[in-house]
Amino acid sequence: MYNLSMIYYVMAPLSMLSSLFIMVTFLKFPQQLFSTRATHLQFVFFQSFCDFMFSTKFLLTAVFLKSEWIRSGTVPFTPIISPNSTMDEEMDVICVGFGVFGQFFMIASVTWNLMVSIQILNLFWFKSYEYSIAETNSPRSTLFYHLFVWGFSLATAVVPAVWGQYGATTNGCWVQETFLLTRLMIFVLPLCLFTFFSLMILLFTLSKMKLISLRVMYVQKLGDTDSSNTYPTLRLFITYTIVFITFWTCPVILRVLELVHRQPAFLVYGDIVSISSQGLANAIVWATSPYVRALFKKKSNYDSINSFEEWK
Repeated sequence: MYNLSMIYYVMAPLSMLSSLFIMVTFLKFPQQLFSTRATHLQFVFFQSFCDFMFSTKFLLTAVFLKSEWIRSGTVPFTPIISPNSTMDEEMDVICVGFGVFGQFFMIASVTWNLMVSIQILNLFWFKSYEYSIAETNSPRSTLFYHLFVWGFSLATAVVPAVWGQYGATTNGCWVQETFLLTRLMIFVLPLCLFTFFSLMILLFTLSKMKLISLRVMYVQKLGDTDSSNTYPTLRLFITYTIVFITFWTCPVILRVLELVHRQPAFLVYGDIVSISSQGLANAIVWATSPYVRALFKKKSNYDSINSFEEWK
């Protein structure tokens, strides 16, 4: 058993505070950041919300890691749908709850990161000349994003509970090590695919442009007003995608190695530190974005800001 409690105690609150900063910004300026013109930015809010909830699971795990029922790794579990499943042990219920909670928000956070990456395609590749930035995400497409993220996350969280596969693991309650195929299907494979897709989107976009001349390209392609609105958003999403790929590389490697029953200690610790640090990195990216600077400079009406110069 790895000594993870102290890392959880330190990193989980840090991640929670970082994500909370982003959410508070949205709640402080709802007319600007929750407007129909800011639909694309709201992906950042939902990703931060999922990060916050997942970090909460980390913090709760730190408390229960000291309990023998987790440290032993021998908590019995039976399928919830089994007619003989009474779940007599209170800790069984708590551990299953931790597993469902953590799996749901972990996958939701990763999936929202993918949605942010997809916005790069929306803003740079699939954006027609005649459309404004507000129209890159129609109500129908936005609804699809939500249905996919929450539906997929719920499915991956519920299936292991139905099959009775949540239990004590090396770092808390999750799908037990004996159910490697389930781990592969509900987490490892989606994580690898989403990270790969995000990386391909990033490389594909960067290969077609030079960031230093991005604004010039937009002026030529879309017109000065439209490019002014799109440029800071595209730059923000590119940076978010870089953060996502960077901080989830270690977890991807660890989860793949776990499939062959290998858990290098430095990757176990790096997994927690890396995932928790993503929230802080996202908060820094958000805090230094032109949107936040403009909002805190009392430029209160998002719809009235028509040029990138006004966001500086």
